[in-house]
Amino acid sequence: MRGLDGIRAIAALAVVAYHAMKTRLSGGFTGVDVFFVLSGFLITGLLMVEWRKYRTIRLFRFWLRRFRRLFPAVAVTTLIMIPVAMFVSSDLLVGIRRQFLGTLTFTYNWTEIASGSSYFTQWNPLLLRNMWSLAVEQQFYIFWPIILLLLVRLRTHVRPRIAGLIALASLLWMFACSLLGMDLTRIYQGTDTHLFPIIIGASLALILPHPIEEAPASVRAALPPTIRFGRGALAIIGFVSMICGFIVIDDAVMWTYPWGLLWASLSTALVLQGLVDVVSGAPGPGRVLASILDVLPLRWLGERSYALYLWHWPILIVLNTALPNLESWIVGLIVLVISIGAAAASYTWVETPMRRDGIFATLRRWLSIPQLGVQALVSFVVIVAVVASVGVALAKAPEKTTAQLAVEAGQQALTANPQPNGTDNNSGQPQQPATNGNGAAAPGTDGQANTGADGKPADKPGDKPSGKPDEGNKPSQPPAPISGGQVSIIGDSVTLASAAALQNHLAGCDLDAEVSRSTVAGLSIINDWVATGRVRPYVVISLATNSYLTVDIGEQFLNAAPNAKFVFVTGYGPRADDWIWSSNEAIAQLAAKYPQRVRMADWASAISSHEDYLASDVVHPDGRGAEIYAQLIVNALNDLPR
Repeated sequence: MRGLDGIRAIAALAVVAYHAMKTRLSGGFTGVDVFFVLSGFLITGLLMVEWRKYRTIRLFRFWLRRFRRLFPAVAVTTLIMIPVAMFVSSDLLVGIRRQFLGTLTFTYNWTEIASGSSYFTQWNPLLLRNMWSLAVEQQFYIFWPIILLLLVRLRTHVRPRIAGLIALASLLWMFACSLLGMDLTRIYQGTDTHLFPIIIGASLALILPHPIEEAPASVRAALPPTIRFGRGALAIIGFVSMICGFIVIDDAVMWTYPWGLLWASLSTALVLQGLVDVVSGAPGPGRVLASILDVLPLRWLGERSYALYLWHWPILIVLNTALPNLESWIVGLIVLVISIGAAAASYTWVETPMRRDGIFATLRRWLSIPQLGVQALVSFVVIVAVVASVGVALAKAPEKTTAQLAVEAGQQALTANPQPNGTDNNSGQPQQPATNGNGAAAPGTDGQANTGADGKPADKPGDKPSGKPDEGNKPSQPPAPISGGQVSIIGDSVTLASAAALQNHLAGCDLDAEVSRSTVAGLSIINDWVATGRVRPYVVISLATNSYLTVDIGEQFLNAAPNAKFVFVTGYGPRADDWIWSSNEAIAQLAAKYPQRVRMADWASAISSHEDYLASDVVHPDGRGAEIYAQLIVNALNDLPR
């Protein structure tokens, strides 16, 4: 089938772009679903060819072919990248033993689900995280031929209906799990919930009479030109829809599970039905699309797309750890170049020989060539060194990263000093509206919402300040420093890692911090606090590490607590985490737009010259960094007008 390698190449590039530059291609992760549909289609088509030829499916031969196709590339990627990661940072080896076991047994998705790790967290991403999809496919390869042996005994028109029901059941199960609020990693990585794209491809192969074969002339002639043209046009529509999905679909929106994934799957199915020989083998839109997708660069990359997918993620994780200050587009380019080179080498020297001759035969040839004794010796030394390095890495793998240890220390500080639940540190009574140092209502806190005619939060009621001091009320001394009893803090894992320092500098503050907290979660918290009277006169928001904080989102915080004044803390992390730097710009705009209500605590600028105060993820502070973080917040609070 012309064009299939082109689809593979485009899907692989979409996944690489999503991982390296998520903000530029938010739906690129659906390239995995494109691969799923392709796999279901091709495997079912091959099995049906075997059934028609032999009236049986030789299961052992099929499984052996799949093992030869999949395992060598997985093994090489794993055995090389684990030692590389070990030399870059021991933090990259956290959880590596279960990852290694799950990868080589093709159970990675279930081992990670069982461990409770999150596929979507930006914090401490696992080195072999992309191996989950290979596990799903391999599990499909084990069970589907057995199911197909039962289906082929049914009437031809019944087979795709049964397969379609299986796909529908998986789709509805994912939808139900989403509605029930189950863990998103369980929803996304589960074989049962994410099976429907593969079965959609399999159903298509059961519907079409000659899905992967050259159609007989009689069959091609029997297809009316209008139907052929229409199917070709649908294939082009499907291709455009697939590309749009890469751009539009968002992994942070629950609608995606399953409807965004269904969008990608059906788009791919539309493309495939137009690339079959009976359509693309004759003039029309199908042939045009097949010719475009069959250009040499795409065909070459598509043949190596499997290895490209395997290599790109661990290379990306190692590169981000080793060189955290590179721009995301530079990271993406370097990852792509190295991954393509590694994929080409793997395809040429490992995958193709082992698929053709067998794994053990290839290994024997590497190690025992009489006339090339030096080559055999070098091969032996390399293999022993790699295997030994992996053994050392597995043995020395730490249980927790330095970032996890910092966060846990903060959590222990919170446990040892329970939060005052929104009560004043001195009186023990619920907080009243903000006041200035003389006890009068602070600007913009007279009990009225600080919103202007346009619904946006006003800097303060009435006109903007003229900048001229009121000589009659000029304070005789500076206002007292803001105490912790006046402060509410909503933060993420960076805040959590700094909890002890914050409690030291702002004793009695109401601190609520959690790993991987987003701005959406933060808005929900502040709304709850306002509804229960828990919010204090001064609110600190530190949520720029895990998600976008736009000016509009910042204004939603201001509107939620109109009688409070705010400090927004900037984030810091690898340059490739584009959302952090976008959020920092928005925070600066907020501070400039609302000078009477907002201050910026510029953590990013303060810590950039002290990266040695951060864990290896270049995000979470150690004790020294936490002191800087806490002092910045104190300074910003005391800089607010009172």
